[in-house]
Amino acid sequence: MIALRRFSKVIKCVYQLRTLIKWNQTEMSNEKEKENFYRFSTLIVDDAKDSFIGLLDAYLTAEGISYQEFLERNAHELYHLCYNNQPCCLCLPNVRKPINGPSSRILKPAQLDLFFNTTSVTRLPGHNTNSRSKQCCFPININFKKEDLDLTLTRCLLVNFTTSIPQGSTERNAVEELTHLRNIAYGHAKQGAIPQQDYDKYFKQIKKCLLTIGRKCKNEDEVKQKLKDAQVRPLDNTIYNQFQTHMLMIMERNEDLRTIVPEIIQKTIVETIGSSNIASTSRKRKNEGIKVNMSID
Repeated sequence: MIALRRFSKVIKCVYQLRTLIKWNQTEMSNEKEKENFYRFSTLIVDDAKDSFIGLLDAYLTAEGISYQEFLERNAHELYHLCYNNQPCCLCLPNVRKPINGPSSRILKPAQLDLFFNTTSVTRLPGHNTNSRSKQCCFPININFKKEDLDLTLTRCLLVNFTTSIPQGSTERNAVEELTHLRNIAYGHAKQGAIPQQDYDKYFKQIKKCLLTIGRKCKNEDEVKQKLKDAQVRPLDNTIYNQFQTHMLMIMERNEDLRTIVPEIIQKTIVETIGSSNIASTSRKRKNEGIKVNMSID
């Protein structure tokens, strides 16, 4: 009977150990998947956007113009990317719709506000105060900074107003693939986690695209270093705050992304940052609740 009781305790001990090991493995897997989501999203929000701006910078340098001059040169067409069905003061007389305007709205009014000073009390010379288009002829926003651009807006400027990435070019394909990956990042935001196999695939795609653009901008070595840094980037509150600000800004400017609940993103990143501190503390407390009796006497 004593031997039987000891054997029973051994079986129970083994079962508890297996349960504890399985729980720890699950916890580690969950933390890794959340970390994957964080790293993937910051690659898109920060590094992909920077690569797009690099293409735009290169174009403006080649043209010998500033951002202000670039926006002024394209102000009329930029305006009609938003108000695509309504002619403005600069349109030809008696036209019902802007000539060569897009078939559907590309920019939202809130996005247009980044480029134009819509709070100005004065309009550009020649503005028709009787025009049905009440939002036209605002001056360019002199406080515009390229740092305010997000990935979507930078792509819009590149595709519509530059010759940097012609259709079918490797750079254009890279831009479109990174834009697609941006959508995938937000698609994963609801779960706030990306399995390792998916992350490895996404990272390989991002790396290829960023290096393609890096070669175009002649900063390939810098891009390689950024990719290395991204893989070991420390997850602290400062980076989290920057990440959250960018994500919320992009969601505010894109109706398709507004359904993502900011609290989900915040919860995900708070749980992810400080894996060595927050997670270890949590694991320690939970481990204390799973007591394994190693005594077989």
